Amino acid sequence: MSAKKPSRHTAPKPQPPRQIPLDLSRERPLSFETLQISSGNQQLLRQIRDFTAWPSPVCLLIGPRGAGKTHIGTAWAQENPEALFIDDAKGAGEQTLFAQINRALTGRIQALLLTSSEHPALWDIKMPDLRSRLNNTPTFELPEADDDLLETIVRGLFAGHGRHVSQDLVTYMISRSERTVPALQAHVARLEAQAQTDKADITKAYAARHMTKP
Repeated sequence: MSAKKPSRHTAPKPQPPRQIPLDLSRERPLSFETLQISSGNQQLLRQIRDFTAWPSPVCLLIGPRGAGKTHIGTAWAQENPEALFIDDAKGAGEQTLFAQINRALTGRIQALLLTSSEHPALWDIKMPDLRSRLNNTPTFELPEADDDLLETIVRGLFAGHGRHVSQDLVTYMISRSERTVPALQAHVARLEAQAQTDKADITKAYAARHMTKP
């Protein structure tokens, strides 16, 4: 009985591993030192930080989504540990909100900063006393980010990935994006992931091929 001949089939060559995009961005603490400041919000930030000059111990910061309300409120709370910050006050619950407003008005906490993307007159408030208090709460209006601030934000997001980008890329991205920080963050994250996969530089032409709505 003859011995079996060894198989002539060869093992397939291993494929080079595909590069997996890594999130190299660095989380930055939400402090006033890391907040992007423009001429449009500089004076407002000074007013918010000095709660002793507020017209009331309760104030409401109103601004569009992605304008930096959470960042400002978190930084403010860190500077004022005896005060209280409630982000997205509309969703906080009426009983909770009413109780915390009363604590601030009666001096049991130093101050209370609320945030919302819309005026309380547009909230569906069931408690008449809460509606009355909110309607009488002084407000700070946070403007939409201007081009200079958005440019700083875009460059900062890319810098978090260790990438320096050109002016024409930054201008293109701002013109094609919703003018909010979350939208720009989404665009930068997707472009960075794709560029890592392709081992490519992120230029205006590259962004034009790969930039999609977040």
